[in-house]
Amino acid sequence: AGAGAGAGAAQPTQVNKTRLREWLDQEVGKDPVLYVQFDSVPSNFIEVRCVLNTDPLPPRLRPYLELYLESCFSLPVKRAAAGAAAGELIPYEDFVAELQDKTVHYGNSQGIGGCNFTCGAFSQAMMVTIKVEEGRERYEEAARLLGKVLFLSSFTAERLAVAAKNLVSDISEQRREGELLARALLRERLYTGEGSNHRACNLIRQHRFLSNVLQRLESEPDQVVADMEEFRSILTHPSNIFIQVIADVSKLPEAKRCWTGDFFLPSRPQPYTISSPGIISHSRTFHSPAVSSPPGSLLLVSLQAIESSYLYAASKGLPGFQHPDTAPFLVTVELLCSIEGPMWKLIRGLGLAYSFSIFGDADEGLVYFSLSRSTSPARAFSESKGLVASFASSATPIEGVALENAKASVISAVVSREQTPSSTGLQAIMSALRGTGHGHNARLLEAVAAVQEQDCMRILQTYLVHLFDPKTSNVCVTTSSSKQEEVCAGFERMGWTVDKHEGLETVVQD
Repeated sequence: AGAGAGAGAAQPTQVNKTRLREWLDQEVGKDPVLYVQFDSVPSNFIEVRCVLNTDPLPPRLRPYLELYLESCFSLPVKRAAAGAAAGELIPYEDFVAELQDKTVHYGNSQGIGGCNFTCGAFSQAMMVTIKVEEGRERYEEAARLLGKVLFLSSFTAERLAVAAKNLVSDISEQRREGELLARALLRERLYTGEGSNHRACNLIRQHRFLSNVLQRLESEPDQVVADMEEFRSILTHPSNIFIQVIADVSKLPEAKRCWTGDFFLPSRPQPYTISSPGIISHSRTFHSPAVSSPPGSLLLVSLQAIESSYLYAASKGLPGFQHPDTAPFLVTVELLCSIEGPMWKLIRGLGLAYSFSIFGDADEGLVYFSLSRSTSPARAFSESKGLVASFASSATPIEGVALENAKASVISAVVSREQTPSSTGLQAIMSALRGTGHGHNARLLEAVAAVQEQDCMRILQTYLVHLFDPKTSNVCVTTSSSKQEEVCAGFERMGWTVDKHEGLETVVQD
């Protein structure tokens, strides 16, 4: 079992970690057979997060990710009690009522902070969360409920059909959202189909896949159920499970017992062996050749359902979480994009778009530029390119006051990541996924405070200028049908070859 400790926004001290280890070591002979990280924080709640490694899923089963996430809390579950009632199905309505009665919160996502058809940070990790009030009995109940969700739920054709129909309905709504489509289409180009969840969860691919699943649930329901069972058997293998407990662990006299083979995992004749979790791949592992060698063409998709234009561009970004450019990147982006900052005045001030952003992280290894609800995406893109080039060439100087203000804003944002016990615990699990260990944010704060003007110049020249170059950037634009030719002509004048599509049917190929 791993051990961590924290108090509010403070990083855990060695004394706290030692005390936590001593407390856990009192439970002799009750070591978990899974990897469990205990993060002790002063709290009136207990939050259990289960991280599932999706890397081992084969390509034919990976598209089931969205269906599993949609259905896993709304399935009938098998009764775990011994005797004649063992294996009896508890109706899904009763299980949902139990979840609502005994938990403060429950949920899941693909990656951290993901939503339907959009992976969050660390896209190869699935997150399942149960939060309850403090107390030993509540803690044990949280572990039991999580075990029911993961191991005892029963896939039925009826419930899978309901989940699939809900997802198809959601896709119909999202297909009218130009921003979501622009991002989805760009990630379709940026990632390969062999192992990437960004690509497998793409809403356009999912529409085709789920429509096929609904047909198969009519013609061969047993095969779909068998696929889901195989999907689960891989996903919930002990070597693919990482448990995090966020609580005041000193109030839990038997904190480790809940994760032993005879409590959390399904019973079986052979004892479980202790499993160490495999390393979860970063999203950047699955880049397509387009990231290193962009095709030089801009993807332009016109849709009758939208009125404005939306743009997403991406180029190579930070290659690692401990790269020395991490802090300068955050400061430089804040310098450019802050409210009343130079890019804000340019894009918002001229009325070229309602919003914009530059962002990126080392998990994807990419840096993004986006425009939302733009009246003139080609001009907004061109003006942004000129602004970044002006700073990168020193034609526009970086003012000392602006640099210090940007550093202060980044420091405030980093500190705010650990304002609550839950957010502190989330940072701990993100450090585990990054592989950076405890103290990542503290080290980042020191690095941000040390950023100088020359560091920002390096970020501008190494990363940001490449967002606007056809040789180094991939760009996707969605716009209204009436503006397609105008937008196309604007980008062609900047030297882009435009790949035009009317509607989505011809964009994503199997």
